[in-house]
Amino acid sequence: MRTAALLIACLCSATAVAQPLTTAFTFQGQVQDSGQPVTGAFDVRFRLYDAAIGGAQVGPTLCVNDLTVSDGRLATLLDFGAVFAGSRRYMEMEIRADSGLACADA
Repeated sequence: MRTAALLIACLCSATAVAQPLTTAFTFQGQVQDSGQPVTGAFDVRFRLYDAAIGGAQVGPTLCVNDLTVSDGRLATLLDFGAVFAGSRRYMEMEIRADSGLACADA
């Protein structure tokens, strides 16, 4: 009986471990305005570059509309596709209070 329970537990955990990896990841950050954490809905744009200064953009620009920021903390799922391949990447984040426009609108 004990062996059967252990075998079932091992099979269930192996299924969970065997999930395929994707290019998506969760980004977490903190936003402040004049040193104070912000709260509310914000439009956020994310871009990746191949250098910290003067680099070329790698992959798409990702937009997140109406992202909830609470006490300065935010989290969102990002997926730039297969652009890492062992290379360093530098992320730029632009954020504004929700204006009613889409994030892609300047």
